[in-house]
Amino acid sequence: MVDGFWITPEGHVRDAEARLFDVQRHTWLAAVKENASSEDEACAAAHAVKHLVGKGARRLPVGVIGPNDATDSELAFCWLMQELAKAHAGVPTVEELSFTLRELLPRPARMGTFNLLLSNGQALWAHCSTQLHLLERAHPFGTARLADQDLAVDFAAHTTPQDRVAIIATTPLTQGEPWQALAPGEMRVLVGGRTVSSGPCGH
Repeated sequence: MVDGFWITPEGHVRDAEARLFDVQRHTWLAAVKENASSEDEACAAAHAVKHLVGKGARRLPVGVIGPNDATDSELAFCWLMQELAKAHAGVPTVEELSFTLRELLPRPARMGTFNLLLSNGQALWAHCSTQLHLLERAHPFGTARLADQDLAVDFAAHTTPQDRVAIIATTPLTQGEPWQALAPGEMRVLVGGRTVSSGPCGH
Protein backbone atom coordinates (compact mmCIF):
# COMPACT_ATOMS: atom_id res chain seq x y z
CA MET A 1 0.00 0.00 0.00
CA VAL A 2 1.21 3.52 -0.85
CA ASP A 3 -0.61 6.40 0.89
CA GLY A 4 -3.68 4.15 1.30
CA PHE A 5 -5.14 4.46 -2.21
CA TRP A 6 -5.85 1.88 -4.89
CA ILE A 7 -7.11 1.93 -8.45
CA THR A 8 -9.60 -0.87 -9.11
CA PRO A 9 -9.79 -2.90 -12.35
CA GLU A 10 -12.91 -0.84 -13.18
CA GLY A 11 -10.88 2.37 -12.96
CA HIS A 12 -12.22 3.65 -9.65
CA VAL A 13 -10.09 5.11 -6.87
CA ARG A 14 -10.56 3.37 -3.52
CA ASP A 15 -9.26 4.50 -0.13
CA ALA A 16 -8.11 2.54 2.93
CA GLU A 17 -11.72 2.43 4.22
CA ALA A 18 -12.86 0.72 1.01
CA ARG A 19 -14.80 3.76 -0.16
CA LEU A 20 -14.95 4.63 -3.86
CA PHE A 21 -14.63 8.20 -5.13
CA ASP A 22 -17.61 9.37 -7.20
CA VAL A 23 -16.23 11.60 -9.99
CA GLN A 24 -19.64 13.08 -10.82
CA ARG A 25 -20.59 14.01 -7.25
CA HIS A 26 -17.01 14.77 -6.15
CA THR A 27 -17.33 12.81 -2.92
CA TRP A 28 -16.66 9.41 -1.39
CA LEU A 29 -19.31 6.68 -1.57
CA ALA A 30 -19.92 4.28 1.30
CA ALA A 31 -17.67 1.25 1.54
CA VAL A 32 -18.59 -1.47 -0.92
CA LYS A 33 -16.18 -4.16 0.27
CA GLU A 34 -14.14 -4.80 3.37
CA ASN A 35 -10.77 -5.66 1.93
CA ALA A 36 -8.70 -4.70 -1.07
CA SER A 37 -8.89 -6.97 -4.05
CA SER A 38 -5.66 -8.59 -5.18
CA GLU A 39 -6.35 -6.99 -8.55
CA ASP A 40 -6.44 -3.45 -7.11
CA GLU A 41 -3.32 -1.40 -7.86
CA ALA A 42 -1.80 0.46 -4.90
CA CYS A 43 -0.84 4.04 -5.75
CA ALA A 44 0.40 7.29 -4.25
CA ALA A 45 -1.93 10.24 -3.62
CA ALA A 46 -0.49 12.24 -6.51
CA HIS A 47 -1.12 9.38 -8.92
CA ALA A 48 -4.68 8.97 -7.61
CA VAL A 49 -5.37 12.67 -8.23
CA LYS A 50 -3.95 12.44 -11.76
CA HIS A 51 -6.11 9.39 -12.43
CA LEU A 52 -9.28 11.12 -11.16
CA VAL A 53 -8.63 14.23 -13.25
CA GLY A 54 -8.24 11.98 -16.27
CA LYS A 55 -11.65 10.52 -15.44
CA GLY A 56 -13.25 13.96 -15.46
CA ALA A 57 -12.94 15.13 -11.84
CA ARG A 58 -12.62 18.90 -11.68
CA ARG A 59 -12.96 19.51 -7.95
CA LEU A 60 -11.48 17.44 -5.10
CA PRO A 61 -12.78 18.35 -1.62
CA VAL A 62 -10.26 18.83 1.19
CA GLY A 63 -9.13 15.54 2.67
CA VAL A 64 -10.22 13.48 -0.33
CA ILE A 65 -6.74 12.77 -1.62
CA GLY A 66 -3.41 13.15 0.11
CA PRO A 67 -4.07 15.71 2.91
CA ASN A 68 -0.76 14.76 4.51
CA ASP A 69 1.06 15.82 1.35
CA ALA A 70 -0.28 19.39 1.44
CA THR A 71 1.11 22.41 3.26
CA ASP A 72 -1.02 24.36 5.74
CA SER A 73 -1.53 27.08 3.12
CA GLU A 74 -2.60 24.57 0.47
CA LEU A 75 -5.10 22.94 2.83
CA ALA A 76 -6.49 26.34 3.85
CA PHE A 77 -6.91 27.35 0.19
CA CYS A 78 -8.62 24.05 -0.69
CA TRP A 79 -10.91 24.36 2.33
CA LEU A 80 -11.81 27.92 1.32
CA MET A 81 -12.59 26.87 -2.28
CA GLN A 82 -14.73 24.01 -0.96
CA GLU A 83 -16.71 26.28 1.38
CA LEU A 84 -17.24 28.89 -1.35
CA ALA A 85 -18.57 26.16 -3.66
CA LYS A 86 -20.99 25.09 -0.92
CA ALA A 87 -22.17 28.65 -0.31
CA HIS A 88 -22.81 29.65 -3.93
CA ALA A 89 -24.67 27.58 -6.50
CA GLY A 90 -23.60 29.93 -9.29
CA VAL A 91 -21.00 32.62 -9.83
CA PRO A 92 -21.39 35.12 -6.96
CA THR A 93 -21.18 38.88 -7.34
CA VAL A 94 -18.35 40.77 -5.71
CA GLU A 95 -20.69 41.83 -2.91
CA GLU A 96 -21.95 38.27 -2.33
CA LEU A 97 -18.45 36.82 -2.32
CA SER A 98 -17.27 39.55 0.06
CA PHE A 99 -20.06 38.70 2.49
CA THR A 100 -19.20 34.99 2.40
CA LEU A 101 -15.48 35.61 2.85
CA ARG A 102 -16.12 37.80 5.90
CA GLU A 103 -17.94 34.86 7.45
CA LEU A 104 -15.37 32.21 6.48
CA LEU A 105 -11.95 33.81 6.96
CA PRO A 106 -11.98 34.03 10.78
CA ARG A 107 -12.01 30.22 10.97
CA PRO A 108 -8.57 29.54 9.43
CA ALA A 109 -7.25 32.76 10.96
CA ARG A 110 -7.89 31.33 14.43
CA MET A 111 -5.47 28.49 13.66
CA GLY A 112 -2.45 30.70 12.94
CA THR A 113 -1.10 33.40 10.67
CA PHE A 114 -3.46 33.81 7.70
CA ASN A 115 -2.60 36.79 5.52
CA LEU A 116 -4.48 36.28 2.27
CA LEU A 117 -4.76 37.76 -1.21
CA LEU A 118 -7.55 36.33 -3.37
CA SER A 119 -8.88 37.42 -6.76
CA ASN A 120 -11.56 36.26 -9.18
CA GLY A 121 -10.40 38.53 -11.99
CA GLN A 122 -12.95 41.21 -11.06
CA ALA A 123 -11.89 42.14 -7.54
CA LEU A 124 -9.05 41.61 -5.09
CA TRP A 125 -9.66 40.56 -1.49
CA ALA A 126 -6.94 41.19 1.08
CA HIS A 127 -7.22 39.71 4.57
CA CYS A 128 -4.78 40.73 7.29
CA SER A 129 -3.94 38.28 10.03
CA THR A 130 -0.73 39.83 11.35
CA GLN A 131 0.73 42.42 8.98
CA LEU A 132 -0.29 43.82 5.59
CA HIS A 133 0.11 47.27 4.06
CA LEU A 134 -1.82 48.85 1.17
CA LEU A 135 -0.87 51.65 -1.19
CA GLU A 136 -3.19 53.12 -3.84
CA ARG A 137 -1.61 55.22 -6.56
CA ALA A 138 -3.61 57.50 -8.84
CA HIS A 139 -3.16 60.63 -10.94
CA PRO A 140 -1.24 62.84 -10.32
CA PHE A 141 1.57 60.33 -9.96
CA GLY A 142 4.79 61.32 -8.24
CA THR A 143 8.23 59.92 -7.54
CA ALA A 144 8.67 56.94 -5.25
CA ARG A 145 11.90 55.83 -3.59
CA LEU A 146 12.42 52.18 -2.70
CA ALA A 147 12.62 51.49 1.01
CA ASP A 148 15.56 49.09 0.81
CA GLN A 149 17.57 50.52 -2.12
CA ASP A 150 18.80 53.91 -3.25
CA LEU A 151 16.53 53.93 -6.29
CA ALA A 152 13.73 56.32 -7.25
CA VAL A 153 11.08 56.02 -9.96
CA ASP A 154 9.10 58.90 -11.45
CA PHE A 155 5.73 57.23 -12.11
CA ALA A 156 4.41 60.34 -13.88
CA ALA A 157 6.67 59.45 -16.79
CA HIS A 158 5.22 55.94 -17.08
CA THR A 159 1.49 56.45 -16.48
CA THR A 160 -1.56 58.25 -17.82
CA PRO A 161 -4.25 60.22 -15.95
CA GLN A 162 -6.58 57.22 -16.31
CA ASP A 163 -4.23 54.78 -14.58
CA ARG A 164 -4.78 53.56 -11.05
CA VAL A 165 -2.66 51.07 -9.10
CA ALA A 166 -3.02 49.24 -5.79
CA ILE A 167 -0.07 47.52 -4.13
CA ILE A 168 -0.31 45.18 -1.16
CA ALA A 169 2.76 43.97 0.70
CA THR A 170 3.73 42.76 4.14
CA THR A 171 5.73 45.95 4.78
CA PRO A 172 5.88 49.24 2.81
CA LEU A 173 8.06 48.92 -0.28
CA THR A 174 8.70 52.64 -0.78
CA GLN A 175 9.42 55.76 1.24
CA GLY A 176 7.38 58.95 1.24
CA GLU A 177 4.10 57.40 0.05
CA PRO A 178 0.85 57.01 2.05
CA TRP A 179 0.96 53.30 2.86
CA GLN A 180 -1.99 52.15 4.99
CA ALA A 181 -1.55 49.43 7.61
CA LEU A 182 -4.42 46.94 7.69
CA ALA A 183 -5.61 45.94 11.14
CA PRO A 184 -5.48 42.29 12.22
CA GLY A 185 -8.76 40.67 11.20
CA GLU A 186 -9.50 43.35 8.59
CA MET A 187 -10.51 42.55 5.00
CA ARG A 188 -10.22 45.02 2.14
CA VAL A 189 -12.02 44.64 -1.20
CA LEU A 190 -10.46 46.40 -4.19
CA VAL A 191 -11.88 46.85 -7.67
CA GLY A 192 -9.96 48.64 -10.40
CA GLY A 193 -7.18 49.54 -7.98
CA ARG A 194 -9.57 51.28 -5.57
CA THR A 195 -10.87 50.17 -2.15
CA VAL A 196 -14.62 49.58 -2.38
CA SER A 197 -15.14 48.16 1.12
CA SER A 198 -13.19 47.44 4.27
CA GLY A 199 -13.91 46.20 7.74
CA PRO A 200 -13.39 43.40 10.23
CA CYS A 201 -14.31 39.85 9.32
CA GLY A 202 -16.99 37.96 11.20
CA HIS A 203 -19.33 40.99 11.29
